Amino acid sequence: MSADSSSVGAATLLHPLTLAALAILVINDHLLKQVAPGAFTGKLSDVAGLVLVPLLAAGTIELITRRHLSQSWFFLLIVLVAIGFIALQTLPPVGELYRNGLGLVQYPFRSLFDAPQPQPVHLTQDPTDLFTLPALWAAWYCRGQANST
Repeated sequence: MSADSSSVGAATLLHPLTLAALAILVINDHLLKQVAPGAFTGKLSDVAGLVLVPLLAAGTIELITRRHLSQSWFFLLIVLVAIGFIALQTLPPVGELYRNGLGLVQYPFRSLFDAPQPQPVHLTQDPTDLFTLPALWAAWYCRGQANST
């Protein structure tokens, strides 16, 4: 690979698909779900998250370690994201862990506005969300594009 590992991490994090997935996730979760709650906005968040999470993880790991993740390691990362997503959508204890854990992580930011204590986030466990798993292929494609630059 001709690019050094830090530029590969930056290329992954700054790829247009990574940035689009982040924008869609933020806009959908903080605006569209309130305006038009339903199956479409729920699935849209899932697709954006499935694209974003492995790319964000890989890019961050590469920036921190300054080492390039091979395709094999990135594939393992995608498999781990898929397993985690399946567990999140189908196992109630995993859903509770997610709701409370993310609520705790968000608390420092929310306390600046109105939260007197950590609050669990909203999660609708829906096994039909598993139909969005093919969105992980977009992350694989994006990663290949970032690596070829």
